[in-house]
Amino acid sequence: MKFGFDSVGQKYYHWRFTCVGASGHFRVLECEIPGCVPDSVSYIIMVDSMIVDSLKLAREQQRVAGRFAVAQLPRLVESLLGNTGDLDYVIAGDKDTHERPLLRLQVSGVVQLQCQRCLEGFAQHVDIDTALRLVAEAALDAEYEACGDDPSEPECIAASSELDVAALIEDEVLLALPPYPRHEAGVCESKLVGANVASKVASQSVTAFSALQALKVN
Repeated sequence: MKFGFDSVGQKYYHWRFTCVGASGHFRVLECEIPGCVPDSVSYIIMVDSMIVDSLKLAREQQRVAGRFAVAQLPRLVESLLGNTGDLDYVIAGDKDTHERPLLRLQVSGVVQLQCQRCLEGFAQHVDIDTALRLVAEAALDAEYEACGDDPSEPECIAASSELDVAALIEDEVLLALPPYPRHEAGVCESKLVGANVASKVASQSVTAFSALQALKVN
């Protein structure tokens, strides 16, 4: 069974696939969800090696979907408090209004970050929905200068016949993480107040014990 995404129903399922032709498409033979109609998802493609031809994906408007365990993304793990959790992704080939090739990327999941205020961990939801314009690698610098800070222009990445899906997901999640992770307002303060109260109680207990000891000595 493989993990796939039904772009019609907008849901993830486990299916059994068979390859159809040499185009990289797969036909669904069996779905784990009762009532799932295989023909409705026969255009989903899966890539076991996680390497795709980005221009072909955009040109033929194909989709790649799946899931990575956070532990599979070592650069991302270095920025996290732990390596638990999963990230679901969908990459859809498309073109913009100027007929330029695009990849539309969606990533969702939860990762664990360390609060920079109280140093405790918390769950950070990842919800990425972005467009990436494919550009020849030699033209990347010129495209960056031409687009500048225009918010209407999508981020540019190098077009590649061997695009590493895992590396792409990892890069985009790293960019989406907050630079200074913190709990929501008020969470750290309540933790600190609780810690101060506990510390004060402990201090008072020690003082009372010391006083009793002094009385015994006298």
